[in-house]
Amino acid sequence: MGRAAGPVAMTVGALLVAAVVLVQTTLLNPATYLEALDSVDAYERAYSDVLADPGVAARQSEVIGRLGPSSEAERQEVRAATVQALHLVLPPDRLRAGADTTVHQTVAYLRGDIPPMDGEITVADLVAWLGQPREVELRAALARAADQVADTLEAYETLVVTFADELAAGRVPMSVPVYGGTSFDPERIVDLVLDRIGPLVDDRTRSRIVAAVGEGREREALITAAVTVLADEARTLAMQLRDPATTSRDLTMVRAVSERAGTLGPTPLARLNTLRTAVGWLGWRTAGIGAGVVAAGAAGVSRRHRRRPAAAASAVGLSLVAAGLAAGVLWAVGVRGALTPAAAAPVPVAPVTSTASVAPMPVPPLPTTHRAGGAAQLAADVEARVLDRFDLRVGQGVVLLAGAGAVLAVGATARRHVRPVRTVGLLGLALGSATLAGPPTAFLPAGPDVATCNGHAELCDRRYDQTVMAATHNAMSSPGLVRVWPEQGRDLRGQLDGGVRALLIDTHYWEPVVSRRQQAADVAPPSPNAALLARALQPLTSREPGTWLCHLACGLGARPLADGLGDVRAFLDDNPGEVVTLIIQDRVSPADTEMAFEEAGLESYLFDADVDGGWPTLGEMVDSGRRLVVFAESGRPGPAWYRPAFDHIQETPFRARQASDLSCEAGRGGAGSELFLLNHWVLGIVPDRATAAALNRRDAVVERAQQCQAERGRLPTFVAVDFAELGDVAGAVDELNGLAPPALASRPA
Repeated sequence: MGRAAGPVAMTVGALLVAAVVLVQTTLLNPATYLEALDSVDAYERAYSDVLADPGVAARQSEVIGRLGPSSEAERQEVRAATVQALHLVLPPDRLRAGADTTVHQTVAYLRGDIPPMDGEITVADLVAWLGQPREVELRAALARAADQVADTLEAYETLVVTFADELAAGRVPMSVPVYGGTSFDPERIVDLVLDRIGPLVDDRTRSRIVAAVGEGREREALITAAVTVLADEARTLAMQLRDPATTSRDLTMVRAVSERAGTLGPTPLARLNTLRTAVGWLGWRTAGIGAGVVAAGAAGVSRRHRRRPAAAASAVGLSLVAAGLAAGVLWAVGVRGALTPAAAAPVPVAPVTSTASVAPMPVPPLPTTHRAGGAAQLAADVEARVLDRFDLRVGQGVVLLAGAGAVLAVGATARRHVRPVRTVGLLGLALGSATLAGPPTAFLPAGPDVATCNGHAELCDRRYDQTVMAATHNAMSSPGLVRVWPEQGRDLRGQLDGGVRALLIDTHYWEPVVSRRQQAADVAPPSPNAALLARALQPLTSREPGTWLCHLACGLGARPLADGLGDVRAFLDDNPGEVVTLIIQDRVSPADTEMAFEEAGLESYLFDADVDGGWPTLGEMVDSGRRLVVFAESGRPGPAWYRPAFDHIQETPFRARQASDLSCEAGRGGAGSELFLLNHWVLGIVPDRATAAALNRRDAVVERAQQCQAERGRLPTFVAVDFAELGDVAGAVDELNGLAPPALASRPA
């Protein structure tokens, strides 16, 4: 036992130091959490994953339906407008700023820089607090109740008794007794109200009841007494719950919950306080104690082996190796397993049942098992990234401890071989340095240099008109450009980087939008706010020169056409194997459009070859460098590369007001056109993220495309969607191109 004391002390001390370093540099480092949030795009996913989740949207529709809108279309518009307005006033960058503040304050709380808070909520407290909204609700309900008039005091007394019995039974009376007789006796009515409803009211409430009856407002007196009784019951119930000696049988259910739980479960603040307490024991003072234990253990080993320094050094080294391995095992087997997000594994999910219908017509029901979505999946992704950071730091600590110990032990047993020892030492230092810097990716073998077209080598031999491509409807309508009701969550470059290969854009001249309010303001006398109003309305009332990317009215958000085309140019420059298509709803002349393309430097990329004999393969387009195909919806004559869209494209209708309206019927373009545009989005006053999330599911896209293939005789060339970042349109396109197996959700159970 004496021989083991020194090595054990060193191992325990090293573990203690390692734990403190992990806590102080990782757990209490705000960057751990902020980088995790950034890495999973949490701030945008708050809208794209959580608020756009069809299940969340269905429940939102139910709530909205209770507020007035009765039809599903009205509820959908209100819900979509609410989410878009929230995105407008609380955009992702503001969420990021709020998260930064919250994370720093939480870390400060864990460090002990902020006084502790008591977050315990007992059942008794909850009952007492619930009494307040119950009082408000009861008063409002009775205020809406009808009058029940009694002509005599005897009849009035009968009605008051019935009123009191309804309250005692826990029901809100449908009517309130009102005395309508000629012989009005205020004292008798006060006694009647207080005897039947409020015998225990305080003096202040009694005075209010007497005053109300004296003024002939016996209805108000009854309501006041009823609400007071309800408040008294809540206070009495709370007192009984706090009294362990209470045995009243009418509280059986609440008592059972209280006895089994004591509080409403471990609140987040309770867990935070537990972590705060643990962190308090793992400060730098504790690290100093651990270092002292290591030093004491090393001193003991040295004394025991004072005539054999090599044996002492070997024992110290082996202790460090043991500490490193123990740290790894404790993390992997104990802490890591307990912290692994449960939502990362497949979980059973019950289908959403609601009167709200947000799923498209051709889409099968949700599978009974899939990865948790919405807030649960977002939280799991953040937790996984945080744990990855801990994994990295623990791995670095294990390598440093075990590596340093191994070098020391090997060096001590090989003193005669100076060069090998030096080599081992240098390797250990290099490994430790590389581990601290991060994964040694520089030493990983590079992937094979294989030419790809639109991301896949298999597509290089595929003809352009036989390839399925993801497309975005109103691609220029992104949050950074359109301040109200954008239809995409990313800008043009973000869409291209996300796998979109066809952009449906609108080009306009900037024309003023003059509203009736502005016309009235023009003739109204000046006011202190006139200048402010003029500045706010300036984008809507001005006329700007040039050509613009915008939708409907450039005053609602616009970008110079050449600037937007510059994003396309930059993407083509950075991705030499990609073929991109632009389908332009052109309100700009071909000559001005050509000028913008020249200004953006796209001339060398424009595909201007004759396709009467058939479209080339993607590989041929990549080899030629002519890999930007441009169509104009108007069909006005222009340069050879500016092709009339519906001479080459046939499409499905684009005016579906809800998902069930989507069809495969013929829209614009002839039946013999070689390209096929599938309009897979819903046209609403406000673009709806929840509807887009349902439509953009991989199985939904694939099933509708295959349905249209059966009806129209061809797969779509372009699948145009709103909010392309939602769902898995890229995965659907790969499946339709035969590059991926069918999604699990599309297979029969």
